[in-house]
Amino acid sequence: MRRAGSTCGLVSSQITSKFQPHVVNPKIERSRFMALQLVDGSQMGGEEEGIVVDMCLEDIDLSEQFVEDLRWDAHSIISSVFNPESDLDYDEHIELSIVLCSDVWIRGLNKKWRQKDTATDVLSFPQETDNDILGDLVISVQTAEAQAAERGHDLRHEMRVLMVHGFLHLLGYDHETGEEDKAEMARAEDKLLSRLGWQSAGLIARVEGE
Repeated sequence: MRRAGSTCGLVSSQITSKFQPHVVNPKIERSRFMALQLVDGSQMGGEEEGIVVDMCLEDIDLSEQFVEDLRWDAHSIISSVFNPESDLDYDEHIELSIVLCSDVWIRGLNKKWRQKDTATDVLSFPQETDNDILGDLVISVQTAEAQAAERGHDLRHEMRVLMVHGFLHLLGYDHETGEEDKAEMARAEDKLLSRLGWQSAGLIARVEGE
């Protein structure tokens, strides 16, 4: 089992900007529209050396293999948007930090940055000052486990759905700013999940169907 300390990524050391779902980073703005323009078919991501996924654990234990599986899934998400044609000469540098944590840990962040004193499944913190850094995703494994059990699928399936949702927030999508924006983000979720070959409804479509 693996338990990591507060040493990786932006969130684990210190969040210095207020929670903001919209990003003005030119690279990210460009990729936002690419997410809606993905061609049909399956593309699980390549092995681009420039894509770096920094992953750590806070107040939770997970096997090293499971963490590595999630790291590969996150890499695939980034690759599918920024390198949709699997260009072997792709040489851009992109970094993403993911913190896997407990309900208690994410509740503290949710209260501090969103004034909501409750645990949630995923939070997104865009990095607006560096074109190469997408930002941070924080995912409660405990909430993900509960949602997976409720839905009747495994934890990795649920984590994929949450990573896609959180990743799109980093690209500037926001389902809380009106029905049009919600529909746009729902379409992006569906396209990205389909592109990755992950047979699942997006988080927004799932919630709307309840």
